[in-house]
Amino acid sequence: MKKRSALPVLTILCLALAVLTAIGLGACGKDEPTNAGPFTESVSSAADMEKLRSHLGAYYDQGVFELTNDIFIDGDWAPIGTSVTESFRGTLDGKGHTVTYTIDLETPDKTDTSALATSSSYGLFGYLAGATVKNLNLVVNVKVPVEAEILYAGGLAGFIYGDAFIENVNVSGSVTVSVSNILNESIADIYASEMNASIGGVFGYAIGDVTLKNVSSSADVTAAAYRLLGTATLDTVQIGGVGGTLRTEDISTISAAGQKLENVSHVSVNNVSSSGRVEAWGASVNAGGIFGLTHRTLAEKVYFTGTISAYFVSRINAGGIVGTEDMGDFSKIISGTATEAFSVTVGKAYNAGIPATAGVGGIAGYVSNGSVLGYAVAYSDITLDISSPTQIRHYLGGIAGQVYFSKLNAVASSGTYVNNSFGEFTHSAAGGYVVDYYGYTGGIAGRLYGASSLSDAVSLIDGVYQPIAGEALGGYEVVSPDDGQSIAAWLQANGYPADTVYEEISGDDDDELTYLVSHRFTVSDANYLVAAVDSRTDSDLTAVSNGIGTLSDEATLLSALNEIAAAAQA
Repeated sequence: MKKRSALPVLTILCLALAVLTAIGLGACGKDEPTNAGPFTESVSSAADMEKLRSHLGAYYDQGVFELTNDIFIDGDWAPIGTSVTESFRGTLDGKGHTVTYTIDLETPDKTDTSALATSSSYGLFGYLAGATVKNLNLVVNVKVPVEAEILYAGGLAGFIYGDAFIENVNVSGSVTVSVSNILNESIADIYASEMNASIGGVFGYAIGDVTLKNVSSSADVTAAAYRLLGTATLDTVQIGGVGGTLRTEDISTISAAGQKLENVSHVSVNNVSSSGRVEAWGASVNAGGIFGLTHRTLAEKVYFTGTISAYFVSRINAGGIVGTEDMGDFSKIISGTATEAFSVTVGKAYNAGIPATAGVGGIAGYVSNGSVLGYAVAYSDITLDISSPTQIRHYLGGIAGQVYFSKLNAVASSGTYVNNSFGEFTHSAAGGYVVDYYGYTGGIAGRLYGASSLSDAVSLIDGVYQPIAGEALGGYEVVSPDDGQSIAAWLQANGYPADTVYEEISGDDDDELTYLVSHRFTVSDANYLVAAVDSRTDSDLTAVSNGIGTLSDEATLLSALNEIAAAAQA
C-alpha cells in the first residue's frame, strides 16, 4: 500500500482554519497568540456581568474581573458557561460586593421523559473550570426543573472543574430543583428516565483539585420531587448546604486496612459552614448539612447549624456534615451547638415492598474506605419517620450511621433520638420481634465494621440500642500478593496489625497464591452516660451492652466533650 502525501491534509486544515480566522477563532501560517495574556477589567453593572460570556475558555484564563459596587440583576439570569470547554476560567474578585440574581424557570407538565437532555447546569455560572472566585457575596433565588438526566445547581456555580479556587464567598437565599409533573406514565417509565440532581447552596458538582476556603452559605437548598402514586420521581439526589458532590478525578482504590494511597490528589476544604435548611426527596439520597457526597476530601473547620429533612425510597445516607464520606479526612468539625442541637429527619417516601437501607449520623451517614473523622462533635436531634413495616434496615449513630474500614478519633455526641416509626429503636430480625425490619442505633455509630477503629469517644445520648456502637463486626477480603511477596509482607505493607488472621485458599490449578484475610474492628477509650435498655422485653426493661465502652458520670463526660469541642474550634 502506498503512503499518502500529507500535503492535501495540511491544505484542508489550512482552508478550514482560514474560515475560523474569518470569524476570529484561529489562523494558519500566522503566529497568533494562544492566550489573551493577563488583563484586568472592572465590573460595575449587570451589563458588565453579561460581558463575561465573551471571555470564556482557556484563551481568557489570565483575565481578572473586579467588581466595583453591588450589582442587582433584573429578570431571569442565564448562567455563564455552557460546558467545561465553554466555561469561565479567569478570576472574579468581588472585592466584598454583592451580586443579586434570580433564575425562576417554570416546572411544566411533562408527558415524555424519553427526550431528556444529557445534563444541565444552573447558577451565576453554569460552568467554572480552573477559575478563581473570591471576596464575593451572592443573594440568589434559583428555582429550576429537572429536565435532563443529570442536573447541577448551586448559588455560585452548577458545575466546577479542575484546580478551581473558591475563597471568601458567601451565599444566601434559596436553591430549589423540582421534577416536572409526570402524566400518564408508569413507575417503570419514570425510573427508566434516570433523572438525577446534584445541588448545593454554593455549587452543585465539583470535580478536580478544588479548593474551598472561608466559604459559607445560609441558603435553603431543596430537591423537591412531585409524587406519583406515592413515590418520589428523582432517581438519585446528592444534596448539601454548600455542595452536592465534591470529589477528585482520581478514583483509584485504597488499601482495605484503611491506609491512604500516596501521591494522589485531594480536594481541600478549610473553614466552611452552612446554616440553611436542606430538604430532599428521591429514590436514593445522600444528604448533608455541608456536602451530600465527598471523595478524597481533606476538610478542616467545618460547621453546620441548620436542619435536614430527607425522604427516600431505597437508600439514604444523611449526616450533619456529609451524607457519604469516601477516602477523606475530616477534622475539627461540629454540627449543632451546645445550646441548640440541629435536627435531621429521615423517612420513607414510598413503602410498598421496596427494601431500603438508611444510615444517619450527627456528622455523617456513611464513612468509608479509609476515611478519618477526628475532633468531631455533634449536637443532634435525629428523627426516624417510617410509617409502615416494609423491608428496612437502619443504622443511626450520634456521629455516624455506618463506619466501614475507617477511623473515628476524638469524637463526641450529645442529643436525642425521636422515633415516629412503627417500631422501637431496637434490633429486630427474622424470627424475632418484627420480620424484615431491624435497626441498630449507637451513641457514636450505628454500625462499626471491617477494619475500622474508634478511639477517644464520648457519648451523652440515652435511649439507643447500644451506648457506643449498635453493631460492631469484623470482615474479610480475598487478596493475592504480588509475585514473590509473602502474605506477611503484603499485610505489613498495607497497614494490617501483626496478629491479622489469614488462610490460603488457592486452588491446585491457580497461577497465583490467594488468601482469605480477616479484619478486626478496634475500640479504645470509649465512654458513655447510661447503659442502653432492651425495650423488647414484655416486663421489666433490661440493661444491655455489647461490651463496648465504659459507663461514666455526666460531669466527666461533659468535661471530655467540651475539651474535644474546644479543640474542634481552635
